[in-house]
Amino acid sequence: MYDVKVYDMTTEANRQLSKHFQLHEFACTDGSKPVFLSQSLVDLLENVRTHYGKPVHINSGYRTVSYNAGLKNSSPKSQHCNGLACDFWVEGVAPAEVYKYCESLLGNHGGVLGETCAITILVGGLFLIGTKVISPTIPVTYLATVAVLSLVAGEDPIYQLLSGGLLLGAFFMATDYVTSPTSPKGEIVFGIGCGLLTVFIRYFGGYPEGVSYAILIMNVCVWFIDQATKPARFGFTKEMKEKAKAAKKAAKEGAVK
Repeated sequence: MYDVKVYDMTTEANRQLSKHFQLHEFACTDGSKPVFLSQSLVDLLENVRTHYGKPVHINSGYRTVSYNAGLKNSSPKSQHCNGLACDFWVEGVAPAEVYKYCESLLGNHGGVLGETCAITILVGGLFLIGTKVISPTIPVTYLATVAVLSLVAGEDPIYQLLSGGLLLGAFFMATDYVTSPTSPKGEIVFGIGCGLLTVFIRYFGGYPEGVSYAILIMNVCVWFIDQATKPARFGFTKEMKEKAKAAKKAAKEGAVK
């Protein structure tokens, strides 16, 4: 988040930093003209605004060192002075809920190494899809299944998608070439199966996370999925298939006699 830029309130006060935020909202209240601000911080606030669909109000954005020193209980090392922090609230949403959502985005919570920062995992997953290293079918189907079932169960689908190892599993584990289906239809079945098992284990199992077990169980089923979703051979008609089946049956009966 250290992509800090310096703006000038004299000429850029109404500069549109994102769809819902302008520069003057982050300016120091002491009237100073320079404003130090991280674009990643703005993007995070825009994400929060989009997620809740409600106005986000900024109480305190950038602070000069002198202004920060005059505030009660303010740390001299406050990240407000570096343009890396802001105090805000969302209309109609409890602060604890907003905090929980932001923590899940940034990865500032407990979890296994490599699975906590949702933003980083999403960037990596989209890179693999963009470079065609993996197909988007399994990740999209997997995540969509979990989101829909979570919504039906009355849970927050966004929190369910961002928590645990779901994103890591969907983009980097379920898409393994050797242990995933080879056909498009098979990939859809595989993704839905992973989603169903993940939700089932999370809600009804005794284990706190179901992603790894869901993927492993579906890996075992890949051979059966491939057989059931195997595409027809090019140029091999239904009549030819029936003749081949009849010939095989006749040969088998002849061998028995």
